[in-house]
Amino acid sequence: MTCLLALACLVGPIAGCERLRGLLPGPENPPAAEMTTATASGAIAAPAAIPAGPAGSARSVVERAIAQSGGMANWRQLEGLELEMDWITYESGREVRNPGRVQMATTEAPRIRVHYTKLDQVFAAGDMGPWVMMRGKPDDNRDFIARAQFTAAMMRLFLALPFNLAERGVVLQKVEPVTWAGTDFDAVTVGFTPAAAYPFPRDTLTLWFNRTNGLLDRCFFVSTGEGSAFEGPPPHYLWIRWQDWRPVSGAPIAHRWEFFRSDAERNVLEKLFDVQVNSAAANRSFLPVLFRRPNVPSPVVKRVPVPAKRRPGAPAPKPAKPEEEEEGGPLIVPVE
Repeated sequence: MTCLLALACLVGPIAGCERLRGLLPGPENPPAAEMTTATASGAIAAPAAIPAGPAGSARSVVERAIAQSGGMANWRQLEGLELEMDWITYESGREVRNPGRVQMATTEAPRIRVHYTKLDQVFAAGDMGPWVMMRGKPDDNRDFIARAQFTAAMMRLFLALPFNLAERGVVLQKVEPVTWAGTDFDAVTVGFTPAAAYPFPRDTLTLWFNRTNGLLDRCFFVSTGEGSAFEGPPPHYLWIRWQDWRPVSGAPIAHRWEFFRSDAERNVLEKLFDVQVNSAAANRSFLPVLFRRPNVPSPVVKRVPVPAKRRPGAPAPKPAKPEEEEEGGPLIVPVE
């Protein structure tokens, strides 16, 4: 499995994992198995400005997280986000950074474009479906299109949390609150129906939100979608952690993401890769065409006529203008 495919699909195996064992959750960062049920009930009423679900319900947890993240109205007013990011993998004990740019509309429409700038590859999805460009040219390879759908869906899923949890087709279920490293967290399990904008309805996520500030701390993700760079058939299991939250026009954006491979029992197996957000800007107004597959026309072919033979001593005729598809022209000239 190449690093290229892992980057293009957000997830994939990497070499040199032994060196990364120290980065896995430890005593100061315990994994899920070390979380304990909180003694408090965890019931939290949503702010009065938001129609509250039943106290302590999954809806109440999500509403509180949305409110503490600036609110749904502010999120949608951002119009679009643009982020400069590094995908960091580890090959033979060496850190490799691959830069990229993510552009995403902050509406329910699944419009997102991921451009790996160093590799010059674009994986995107818009109102006309997923598409791919390789070094400036559209590529309709079926495997690449599947990876584009997967990449766009994953990036939008993670960037738009918790706001996308209020979208149509998202199913929420309350999970018992936990205490981790002395901090209380409320948790929800997320599923999807076919009515959701998210294209993989069999996926599930369990999300832990910091009860004090509402920020998302970590996620256990069960991925069933085709098109990932995981070895073997789905489902695949991931732990994802978000750190270094910074406000961007009133909405918090995590500037450090960590991805770990897991098993079905939520045991961490290995570090996969990191994502570093180097800069983030909001209030970007993107034209819909940015998220549509470019139509690159084929070159126009013209034939140059063969000059007629002339008698010795006769004046040279004026050069004739090329005519399209003229019979007998042996030279083919592509026109830009």
